[in-house]
Amino acid sequence: MFRKRGLSTVVAVLILVLLTVVASGIVYTIAKTIIDQRQTQSENCGTDIIGKVSLNGKNTFLLDTNPAVNDVALYVGVDLGDVRIDKLFIVISKDVSGTIETKTIEVDGNKNYEYAKMYDVGSYNDALELPGENEGLTYEIYYYSVNQLTQESLFIDNDKAPKSIQIYPVINGQACAVSDKILEINTRAT
Repeated sequence: MFRKRGLSTVVAVLILVLLTVVASGIVYTIAKTIIDQRQTQSENCGTDIIGKVSLNGKNTFLLDTNPAVNDVALYVGVDLGDVRIDKLFIVISKDVSGTIETKTIEVDGNKNYEYAKMYDVGSYNDALELPGENEGLTYEIYYYSVNQLTQESLFIDNDKAPKSIQIYPVINGQACAVSDKILEINTRAT
C-alpha cells in the first residue's frame, strides 16, 4: 500500500511540472508575438521618423481669398525627409460653439475631395499627391465659404481659425502616431 501511495504522489508532481512547462510555453509564445509586433511598429514609426514627416510652418496658414464674400482657404505645407510613406492623414480641428469638430483628409495619391487640391497644381476634385522622399508639398483646402452653392468647403458654420492641424503618416502599412502638429495657424491677407 505504501508503494501505491508514493507512486501517485510522484505522478501528481510530474503532472504539475508538465502543466507548468506547458503554461510557460504558452506565456512565452504570447509575449514573443506581442514584442515582435511592437518591434515592427517601432521600426516603422519609431524615433527614426522624428522630424522627417513634418508640417511646414511657413506654408501652413489661412488666407482670406475673397474678403467680399468671406471665402477662406487653408494652406497646409507638409515636408518629408529621408522617409517613404504610404499615405498621410491631415487632421484639422476647430472649435464650433464650444465643441471640437474634426475633419480628416487622407492623402494617398488616389483620394480626391471637392474642397481640396494641390497648391498651384490641378483643380478641386483631383487626387491629392503624396510628397516624395526629401520633398515638400502644399495642399490648398477651401476652408470656409458663406456661399456653399458655388464651392464645397471643409467647414460651413463660421470662419474661425482651426484649433490645430495634425499629421499622421502610414509607413509600410503601419499607422503611426502624430508626427507633427501646429496649434496656432497664421492668417494672411490677400
